[in-house]
Amino acid sequence: MITPANASNQTVGWSSSDETVATVDATGLVTGISQGNVIITASANDSNEVVGTASITVGSEDIALTGITVTPSPVSLNTGSTQQLTINFDPTSATNKNVTWSTSDPTKATVSNSGLVTTIEAGSVTITATSDVDTSIFGNSVITINEINNGPVARAGLDQTITLPTNSVTLDGSGSSDTAPGTINSYQWRQIDSSTGAIATISNADVAVATVSDLTEGNYTFKLTVTDNQNATHTDDIVITVGAVTNVAPVADAGPNQNITLPTSAVTLNGAGSSDTAPGTIASYAWTQFSGPTTANIVSGNSASTSVTGLAEGIYKFRLTVADDGIPALSHTDDIIVTVGALPNVAPDADAGPDQNINLPTSSVTLDGSNSSDTAPIVRLPRTPGHRSAVPQRRTSSLETVQVHR
Repeated sequence: MITPANASNQTVGWSSSDETVATVDATGLVTGISQGNVIITASANDSNEVVGTASITVGSEDIALTGITVTPSPVSLNTGSTQQLTINFDPTSATNKNVTWSTSDPTKATVSNSGLVTTIEAGSVTITATSDVDTSIFGNSVITINEINNGPVARAGLDQTITLPTNSVTLDGSGSSDTAPGTINSYQWRQIDSSTGAIATISNADVAVATVSDLTEGNYTFKLTVTDNQNATHTDDIVITVGAVTNVAPVADAGPNQNITLPTSAVTLNGAGSSDTAPGTIASYAWTQFSGPTTANIVSGNSASTSVTGLAEGIYKFRLTVADDGIPALSHTDDIIVTVGALPNVAPDADAGPDQNINLPTSSVTLDGSNSSDTAPIVRLPRTPGHRSAVPQRRTSSLETVQVHR
């Protein structure tokens, strides 16, 4: 109010002691800005000494929330990743900005009270921020979750050791694996090293199980590469060690035991049935006698087959030793028994000669048994008693004279 009411100059200037709390325009209209106290002053334009003041307290007033926008949206994330979401409030000066976060599928993604999203598995999920004051006011972020392709895992199998003459192996990569979203599309085997520079032959090199042949002594390294349907690859190596041929001892074969009977006094010993396997071959034969009633004569003691002579009645034992040319050289023995039987006694064969006829006065004949035979010397027997006619007078030779009496 201006006094006096009839003052000739009634114009005034308005001012605020704190325009952050309230402002005043040229007509004296005060606008509150924020909570606090402020002094509004009206000063006469024709005199700085004429002023009027008013003390104003600016109080709080609820500003309603009308909208929520969640960003970013839409979002594409991988499994196992995080994303911080933010909210744009409308109006920005809304009094209550408290919200509750939620997820449409907690098996795919979770969200914290601050809007931090953690993805779990592939799929699609909607994250929502809802006003605590009015649940009809909310904002969404649509998130697509992609499975991370970790790539395949190649497994070439355990290292292998073989010994010649075995010269091939099987390479088995069927233990290789992949996890979703990848699946193994291809296998590839190749040789990457050899201690001797030798090149092996790989059959079916583009499948899980391959065969390697033509291996020689030394070490070989093979690499398996597996590739999945998203072109992710992985490799694994396997070492094949090929050992030299192991020498195996020969097998001596002296043949079956033999039996002979005197007067046969010789046999043939045959060791030709002896054998050896690669890498060795039989390099020598040696026949020896290690038992017997006499020392026999081994004719060709260093040959596969030999004659043995000078055998007497009894049991003889002979040993055949064969040695090969392997590294190291190995040998083997086999024994044979030769049994020599005594000369059997066979009955003699008597031959008295042909029948004879004489005429008197011839009164004697000659009996001739010289054609009698035996396998041993003839044993002369004593005269056999008989009647007086035609009996031998004595038996001193194969010839006898017979006296004829009337």
